[in-house]
Amino acid sequence: MCRSLRSETGLGARFMVKSLLHEYSINTIFYCMVRKKRSEEAPVYNRLAALRADQGLTRQQVAEAVGVHYQTIGYLERGEYRPSLLLALQISRLFKLPVEAIFSLDPMSSMSEQLFDSKRISS
Repeated sequence: MCRSLRSETGLGARFMVKSLLHEYSINTIFYCMVRKKRSEEAPVYNRLAALRADQGLTRQQVAEAVGVHYQTIGYLERGEYRPSLLLALQISRLFKLPVEAIFSLDPMSSMSEQLFDSKRISS
């Protein structure tokens, strides 16, 4: 639906809204006009694959534990999907780690790099 609305943006916003009001609600039109494309959204980085591998869990096992489809876990691991707050908290509980240890808005260094850096600082 948004794709068809975006294709008509060349007509000018006022004309587009007037001509589409009979077909779509104003909320739908507004949502499509202001919604960012996925490529424009800030990525959410995560350590989900490393944590899952470390604990010997499959995507299916993690998915069942947090109540999502196993493909969702794959999308999260590849950065193709941003978790909801609820899902991030459920994953955090599963791995017994704070959310910020699993998810970040900034690229994450590997856990071994962080461990090495903390040993170097404490020496």
